Amino acid sequence: MAKFFLMLLTVPLATAGVAAPAFAQDVTRSIAVSYDDLNLSSERGRERLTTRVKMAVRKVCGLPGRATLRERAAENACKVQAMSDAETKLAALFNGGGTRLADQGAMVVAAP
Repeated sequence: MAKFFLMLLTVPLATAGVAAPAFAQDVTRSIAVSYDDLNLSSERGRERLTTRVKMAVRKVCGLPGRATLRERAAENACKVQAMSDAETKLAALFNGGGTRLADQGAMVVAAP
């Protein structure tokens, strides 16, 4: 009887390891941030685009529901890396590279 109980206890633990690889698959998430309605030569237009980008970073890196400390750390690392990439694109856009990027229609914010 004790062996049977022990087997019943180990089955859920064994199957939990099988489900983990499906959850851990690498999925790249991205959001296109439109700025064709903004005047990027004005301070207000630049601030609005920066706010849109920050919201997009939160959306692509955010976790639904409750998360463990490890998941929160990964979320924060994702936000830092995504924002760093976005700041590079914003700097190019604000420093005159905007005509080339404007032809593309939107700036893409992606989770690493």
